[in-house]
Amino acid sequence: MISERIKKASSFIEKDDVVVDVGCDHGYLGLLADKIPAKKIYFIDNKEEPLKKSYETANNLIKNAEAIFLLSDGLTKIVNYAEINKIFILGMGGENIIHILKSSLDKIDPKTLIILDAHTKIKELRKFIFNNYFRFISEIIIKENNHFYELIAVKKTDKLVDYNELDLLFGPILRKEKDPLFIEKWSKKLKKDEEILKNKLNIQEIIDERDLIKKVL
Repeated sequence: MISERIKKASSFIEKDDVVVDVGCDHGYLGLLADKIPAKKIYFIDNKEEPLKKSYETANNLIKNAEAIFLLSDGLTKIVNYAEINKIFILGMGGENIIHILKSSLDKIDPKTLIILDAHTKIKELRKFIFNNYFRFISEIIIKENNHFYELIAVKKTDKLVDYNELDLLFGPILRKEKDPLFIEKWSKKLKKDEEILKNKLNIQEIIDERDLIKKVL
């Protein structure tokens, strides 16, 4: 079953795109890309087993796009970066995503849209994005199985973008749009922080976060 996160991520793909799926797992994003159809899909993983699963999926179901399979640490085995329209790095920890981006910073084409889904260290990932000449194109919040996930779409730019603590914690686009899922997520987090502080655990980090949430909501 294809998750809502993967379905939402696939909405960035357009006809004739050259798509890279880093950490391709079962290859589900590739299936959705093929229906659009994308022109070419790179299935990339640094482990043989998930790459094998993606191959089995694509071998049976990919009908339109050219499928390429790479056993690779991130983007390092890509040869023609200029042909790529979309890079997806989904369902990883923020530190892993930073590692993957950092290893190919000088090769990624400015026209390429990069879609990220970090399950940890989102604040640190946003800081890396701001500090390494990327600009935010889109941010989408998704609720799935009672968990909140954030899709972040960025492109390289030739100048650093200003940011502040609110941008890092909440997202520069999400905090301005404040859609219902954003309000729900941070209202729940505020309640949790206040419960911690009510129990007289005066953790400064929690106090700071609570105050920032109140400021944004």
